[in-house]
Amino acid sequence: MIFIEHNRKIKLNIKTINNRGTNEKVLLPRWEWRSFVDKFDEFRNFIAAKPLGNKKFDVDMYLIGKLDNYNVKIRNNAIDVKELKEIDATGLEKWTPILKVKFPLQYSEVALICKYLGVLNICLKQKKYAKDEFFKVLFHTENTVDHVKVEKERKIYVVDNCIIEFTKAYINKVRYNTVCIESEKPFNVLALRDKMQLPIDKNENYVYGLKRIIAKI
Repeated sequence: MIFIEHNRKIKLNIKTINNRGTNEKVLLPRWEWRSFVDKFDEFRNFIAAKPLGNKKFDVDMYLIGKLDNYNVKIRNNAIDVKELKEIDATGLEKWTPILKVKFPLQYSEVALICKYLGVLNICLKQKKYAKDEFFKVLFHTENTVDHVKVEKERKIYVVDNCIIEFTKAYINKVRYNTVCIESEKPFNVLALRDKMQLPIDKNENYVYGLKRIIAKI
């Protein structure tokens, strides 16, 4: 049994649980710029002659906790977490994948995810947790974690050593459009952002974007 008390540090070996059961390579940190936009039209001209790299349809559940520097989502019976490691002077954000594991979760994984969501004062008695059991722990009445279902249609391109992702995201049947540029090199992202003329006043990641959206619902 593990009991997480307020301000108590949890020491776990990340390497032993990172990507457990997913058969996926550990991704490198990437610099990202994301904008929520009204329409894609003004940005599509830039990639009109570029080949489509991939097209994906996903149904994700984002878990929104007290902390803003962790992106936690469930997709295809696996939960993955990215951590915001750095924000540079231009507002560019460096996100690092730190965990991806399939259900059922080990108790140490549940403890770690709860820590990322700012959930404290929980008692874990089981060795493993199925998804519904994990939700019972997470959505305890004393905890303040929101869950947001996001249906996505993603079109992905590779341009100038960057990944460009155009996403139609449906939340409560309302469509939201996002454009994201990612690269391991920050100057690649900034150069392409300026070429595409994306808004430069605000880099809005999914955590902030979803918090803003659900506040209006």
